[in-house]
Amino acid sequence: MLLTALALSGAVAPARAAQTDWQILELGNPVPGAPAGVAVGAVAVQTDQADTRVPYLFSILAGEIFMTYRYDGRWQWAKTGPPSGRVAAELPIGVVVGQPLNGQAERPYVFVRGTDGHLWVCSLVGVDWVWTDLGTPPGGDIVAAVGAVAVHDGQGLAGRPYVFVTGADGKLWLTWWTGRDWHWDDRGTPPGAVVNPYYARVGVTVRQPSPGGPEHPQAFLLDVRGDLWRHGWDGSAWRWTNHGRPVPTVAWPHGLGVVDLPDPRTRTSHVAAYTAYGAQVFAFDLYGDTGGWTPQGVVTGTQWVDPVGVVAVRENRVGPAVPRVHVAQLDAVGPIWQGGTGQTWTPIRGTSVQSAGGRDTGDSVVIDSPSTADQTTYVFFWAGKRNNLTVAWSTG
Repeated sequence: MLLTALALSGAVAPARAAQTDWQILELGNPVPGAPAGVAVGAVAVQTDQADTRVPYLFSILAGEIFMTYRYDGRWQWAKTGPPSGRVAAELPIGVVVGQPLNGQAERPYVFVRGTDGHLWVCSLVGVDWVWTDLGTPPGGDIVAAVGAVAVHDGQGLAGRPYVFVTGADGKLWLTWWTGRDWHWDDRGTPPGAVVNPYYARVGVTVRQPSPGGPEHPQAFLLDVRGDLWRHGWDGSAWRWTNHGRPVPTVAWPHGLGVVDLPDPRTRTSHVAAYTAYGAQVFAFDLYGDTGGWTPQGVVTGTQWVDPVGVVAVRENRVGPAVPRVHVAQLDAVGPIWQGGTGQTWTPIRGTSVQSAGGRDTGDSVVIDSPSTADQTTYVFFWAGKRNNLTVAWSTG
């Protein structure tokens, strides 16, 4: 089923690109005169054909959730409306594609904090988008997002949403779908460390330590000293692990994202987490229980970069996935930059953006071709004098 809502007029056909590697298209703003939207997240959504997925970006715009998606070669806008008649969407938390029960169709779950301070989720029930109030952590208010992920307990089993947020009490909180209802869980704080709840986020992903086995959710966040912490399920218990920092004397990092990198040869995966110190980017690669930091170079022409999504792509049919990191510069208008494998950063020519100063500028997603080994990377970002959404995409 193609996931639409209150459909909006004005489908946009792809324009011819000015270069061979990336196609760039300005998608506009569905609310005339409104400020730029706030990206909640980009995901690959299954269509009527089981082996076909299309890119979706969900954004907060004028207190409502709007989605833009590509179908039959054309870009469309639609909206789900606000959480309720008295509550507007306020803060993006994340988007996942999951399933409430085994055997049911995949559907997006869009998580936001409302103007009432509650966590809200919007998901498709039949043909209708339905909002559900998930309340607040028992310890207090939701301050910021850490991220959301769908967790599969085994091959072919339902992907259950897990959502991590920081609370006003300084703790990490988790709400997750048990298969029957939503459950809040106090995940505490890193031992001996203090987390600034506003600036802790790096991201959330899963690990698959055994071939074909269950996925384990992992939340990555930063403490006030700049150390990278991982709070993850190891198969029997939740554990905090301190992965330190790439340079002991360097402080004040910020998160760029985290990604699970599957290896079809071993049917397992490893995790890469990205942080930045101004415009200097570092990667922490986690294999099993051990990992290490590697420098990823400096993005030139800026003093600070903000995230626009981290994705996993295949370089060939049988090899492991590799990361692609997308960033925008904060202090000036410039292109989206792509890196993630080594210390070289390449501008996506034809893009122009200045980060809004947070994780809300845009996001990225990868779509597999159903008939070939090709993959297409889509990078969405809100930018421009007209506060419009733009998308860049490249197939390889």
